[in-house]
Amino acid sequence: MSKTKVKKQTDQSESNKLSPDYERRNFIKRRAYLKSHTRGLRDGGMLNDWLQAKKEVENQS
Repeated sequence: MSKTKVKKQTDQSESNKLSPDYERRNFIKRRAYLKSHTRGLRDGGMLNDWLQAKKEVENQS
């Protein structure tokens, strides 16, 4: 007889929740990516894009 593992089912609404910190970082990441596109994806500005995006997100809170 083969052994099978049964996964415990969780409430789907609980499993879809993301931590506020994860959501915040993801929002910053998307905003920084858009900033890099605005400046033409040139090298050397990724850190500044991230820092500006982080500052903007923090000011919105």
